[in-house]
Amino acid sequence: MAALASSSAAAVAFGTRKLYILTDAGKPIWWLDPDVDDGDQENIAPMMGLITAVIGFAEMRKDAIKAVVAGRSRIVLLTRGSLVLMAVSSLDESESYLSLLLEALYQQILFVLTARVHQVLASSSSYDLRNLLGGTQNVMKGLATKGLHDLGILTGSVRSLWVQPAVRHEANRILATAQAQNPDILYGIMLVGDRVLTVLQPKAAEHHLHTTDLMLVINFVTTQPAFKGTESWTPLCLPRFNATGFLYSYIGFLDDASETCLMFISASQKPETFHLLQQWKGAVVDALTRDNTLRAIQTAREEEEKRPCDQRYGQVAAGGNTGGSG
Repeated sequence: MAALASSSAAAVAFGTRKLYILTDAGKPIWWLDPDVDDGDQENIAPMMGLITAVIGFAEMRKDAIKAVVAGRSRIVLLTRGSLVLMAVSSLDESESYLSLLLEALYQQILFVLTARVHQVLASSSSYDLRNLLGGTQNVMKGLATKGLHDLGILTGSVRSLWVQPAVRHEANRILATAQAQNPDILYGIMLVGDRVLTVLQPKAAEHHLHTTDLMLVINFVTTQPAFKGTESWTPLCLPRFNATGFLYSYIGFLDDASETCLMFISASQKPETFHLLQQWKGAVVDALTRDNTLRAIQTAREEEEKRPCDQRYGQVAAGGNTGGSG
């Protein structure tokens, strides 16, 4: 992640982007500011105080500040309940794009905490949410830097792996077999790096996985190296599916060579569900290996890495078909 941040900084040396998230009481939650280290609450406090004062002044005048242009810098504010998000950019980014980025960061907070975060702040406006967000610095930073090299936030899309249709179909068929025998599975997802191979989802269109939620899932998995080499049973919230509750996700990588990640998302939090999905991961690996589908996936990833950057961006738009339906 440090390498990503460094390369992004070098690529945008002609300007900067600073991001801040705080409560309406001025309590810092998260920030990305090249002038302030992570966790340096003492030096970030004056900025948080200034943001709170400006918002308070506007509210006294029964007004709301959404955007300000100051020289080369564009300042955009977004308020969601008791949360305040602000972007300060001199990268010639539009107000609408920065608003989309702030909204995505807000959705990522809900992904980790659910919308009940607002109840926590309503009962104690000075509560330090960093205690609940502990360990997700890389997740937030990964999403914040995503827009510097990926159009996903702007277009509401995710990247799909360029692969032969027969390979994608076979991967989807194998996931469908697992879902058919496990009614607790809502979604089955295969990722190759940060690209989508296939998504299995319920037949009912209203329960299809929204691309915004899928983008949050991809960011969550790819920004946490700890998921590799282990199998995890992780609570997560899909805000566009249900912002008030958790689902539970099995996360396991099929092998290190292909960076292929298998996820089963379930409404069940029972420990036995995790153990059952562990067994199904083994069955999926066996099925993919038996007919050389896993090798074809590895080859597709290797070939895609050789393509020029402007030929790598197969996108699945919001509301589009991200795979098959179960």
